[in-house]
Order: sequence, then C-alpha cells, then structure tokens
Amino acid sequence: MRNFSRSARHDQDDARKFQFIFMAVGLAIIAGGLWWLYEVERPYHPFLQGNDLHMQPVSDS
Repeated sequence: MRNFSRSARHDQDDARKFQFIFMAVGLAIIAGGLWWLYEVERPYHPFLQGNDLHMQPVSDS
C-alpha cells in the first residue's frame, strides 16, 4: 500500500508539471503573437511625418 500512495503522489506531481509547461507554452505563443502584431506588422502604428501630425482645416466653399 505504501508504494501505491507514493506512486499516486508522483503521478499528480508529473501532471501538475506538464500542466504548468502546457500553460507556459500557451502564454508564450500568445505573447509572441502580440509582439509580432505590435513590432513586425505595423499597419496599426504608422510613422507620422510632417503635416500628418496636425489636422488640416476643411471648409465648404
């Protein structure tokens, strides 16, 4: 009986370790995707130059 309880505890520890690894890999993939969108694919953050920084007045004639 004693070996059985140690084995069960060991299996639980392994399951927790693999669950932690799975969650860490998932979070790393999400963080990498967000970094890729922010740093590499920059259509949402264009570089503004010159008069693009100021609004131009528009009027009806």
